[in-house]
Parts: sequence; C-alpha cells; structure tokens
Amino acid sequence: MAFIINTSGDETEMTPKNGSDFELKELQDVVGGLIELVALTNGKLLIVDEEGLLKSLPINTKASMLARRPIVGTAIICEDHQLK
Repeated sequence: MAFIINTSGDETEMTPKNGSDFELKELQDVVGGLIELVALTNGKLLIVDEEGLLKSLPINTKASMLARRPIVGTAIICEDHQLK
C-alpha cells in the first residue's frame, strides 16, 4: 500500500494503475518532476521531486519527520517492491 503525503500533511491512498507496481511516469506525475528515492529506517521508500528545493516547493513537515531530513513538495511513501 502506498500513500501520497501532501505539504498540508494530508495522506491519500495510492494504488498502482496496473495493480501491482508503479511506473516511473505515475510517480513523476504525482511529485511533479524527476523522482528521488529516500530510504526510510522502516524499510519503506519516500519518493520526492528531485528538484524540489530548486523549485522552492513548500516544506512537507510529515515527510521530513519520516525522512529525518528536510523534504519539500508532495511525497509518496511505498514499499520497495512496488517500484518497477
């Protein structure tokens, strides 16, 4: 199961279009650009916009707490097996 974490802190469940794993385009559309993978201590992945800081995107407090570093913009949290 994956979730979109918005900068407001709201979470929305996200399901891969093919039912099993996400394709690159799906992830890019949600985060708004090139993706960067951030490994979390719980074994999950946080997917963020690689150029978010350059774009001056707003801080994502909830994602930042999970990553233990500043994260900006919309983020996706998912299991590693959900990536293609």
